[in-house]
Amino acid sequence: MKIFLSKLLALTVLLMSGKLAIAQNRVYTYYLNAQLESVPKEKAVITGKGRTLDSVYLVQYYKMSDNRLLWFEQFKDSTLAVLHGDRVLYHPNRKVERKAILRTTGLTAL
Repeated sequence: MKIFLSKLLALTVLLMSGKLAIAQNRVYTYYLNAQLESVPKEKAVITGKGRTLDSVYLVQYYKMSDNRLLWFEQFKDSTLAVLHGDRVLYHPNRKVERKAILRTTGLTAL
């Protein structure tokens, strides 16, 4: 009986840790028009895909017509209210155009 309970406990811990890992990898999708306003998917020209990465919330923005990465930026959380972290913009040829570090106190261009 003791061995059964210890195996059951170990299995429970493994299952719970797997569920936590899956929950941390959740991706949120945002649909935006050309003015970067939230719109239904049918009216969107840009798709934003956001997820938690360490202590910041990373959002990558893609052009819907060809799924090309346009830019990414980091926020304090999933509300997207406070930019905080890196911002990288890409040329149409997919090379980096500009990099910046965003902090709650302002913008530093690199």
